[in-house]
Amino acid sequence: MSSSVSVSTPEVTPGPIQNTQITELVKQWEDGLDWDVVHDENYMAQKQWELSGILMAVEKNQSTVTSIVNNTIQYIEQKMPIHEAVVAKVAQQTLGVTARIDTGIPGAGRNGGYGYPDVVSGNFVWEIKPDTLYGHTTGPKQMVNYTAGEDKVPGYPVEIEPFEFNNGTVTVTCGLPGTKDAGVVYYQYTKHDVLRTQPSYSLDQNTLLKGALTLLAIGIGLLIPGPFDEALAFTALGL
Repeated sequence: MSSSVSVSTPEVTPGPIQNTQITELVKQWEDGLDWDVVHDENYMAQKQWELSGILMAVEKNQSTVTSIVNNTIQYIEQKMPIHEAVVAKVAQQTLGVTARIDTGIPGAGRNGGYGYPDVVSGNFVWEIKPDTLYGHTTGPKQMVNYTAGEDKVPGYPVEIEPFEFNNGTVTVTCGLPGTKDAGVVYYQYTKHDVLRTQPSYSLDQNTLLKGALTLLAIGIGLLIPGPFDEALAFTALGL
């Protein structure tokens, strides 16, 4: 949920995790986070304790577990502005509002209270979610609550180009009309060192020149009668 469109951009730097099993456990834990309440200190304290217990089952070194947990919690806190950045872009595209005083829907929240879509523009509502299991599970459920009355409908798809965010790229996809994902906007953050997996090579001018001359020498050798003589071909070029 969002109450402001202001965007801050701290560096997103998850701590290194070498063990593949631990990496998968942390990912599963993150997928289960309720991003509507990650700002709540009590909730995150509970989730931090939960993560510690999960990791202690496979890693007996307490200091290692503590380090991984601390880095993971810091990573989660640093990802929050990505949500705000996407909210701001959707609001800009739709001329929508994001402040809770403007977005509240009676009866659409927990226990029948107010529900707060991330963006509202006229009768249209949008919910912004991470492109995770959590997002695809909770986003459509919240949209059902928001649109249960007669005055709100799922927002139409908005076109948001991938954009740079710190040392990575955020890609945005929108639920299609007529599907359970209608009105839900999903975002995914990928660090550049994951995107750019192909190595880059830089050749200096001398290397390029040598390669070109070698090809030319071979060509000359093919024009000289008789068996190919590499030394004779390079002599013809004065090399």
